[in-house]
Amino acid sequence: MMRGEEPTEERLKALEIAMKLEEDGKKFYMDAREKAPDIFAKEMFESRAKDEDVHVEKVKAVYQRLKEEKKWPRLVTSIGDVVKIKAVFPKDARDLNITKEEIPGQLEILNLGIEMEEKSIELYDGLAGKASDPFEVRFFVALVHEERGHYLSLWDYREYLMDPVCSVVWYEGGVQVGSRTVEYFWHLMDQYHDVGRSSRFGMHGVKIGFNLDKNHLQL
Repeated sequence: MMRGEEPTEERLKALEIAMKLEEDGKKFYMDAREKAPDIFAKEMFESRAKDEDVHVEKVKAVYQRLKEEKKWPRLVTSIGDVVKIKAVFPKDARDLNITKEEIPGQLEILNLGIEMEEKSIELYDGLAGKASDPFEVRFFVALVHEERGHYLSLWDYREYLMDPVCSVVWYEGGVQVGSRTVEYFWHLMDQYHDVGRSSRFGMHGVKIGFNLDKNHLQL
């Protein structure tokens, strides 16, 4: 089989799965927005829902082109805006207008969202790894990039609710961190240290670099 000649039906099926994932994600975030007790969470969930809606439309567009032309579209797909992982949290969870009793329910929602994003990342990463057409690879890599941004925004907010003192505080030019954030980055390094076996860091040329001292983490 020549470069970019994967069976069309197999590709269409993969895109159908992707559309279902994105539609489920949009519904999840809209439901989460309605249940969120604070403005910050409502805005975050609404933003994620809009992102998933963009993803659905992009996947549908590629699906239709592939179905009609029987080959992957020759275009560089922009999924959405460049992901900017930035959040500013108040000094105390009470400033979010969320009560101690409401936090467990919010954490449950965030954990479900994190699991959902992990599934999306795994799917798109796998599809990018299997594809030989460079435009197809580019499409799924872009989706992975977006979903990782969603994952981190949910992770940050969850960690903040669990421990506001030791969670991340973002500011222009860098981040000030506590012990939980440092542990998370060590977790990332442990998970992806072997670039030869990780398509996320090997095949797609993604790498993380940072300088760490006792007070600041520079990305």
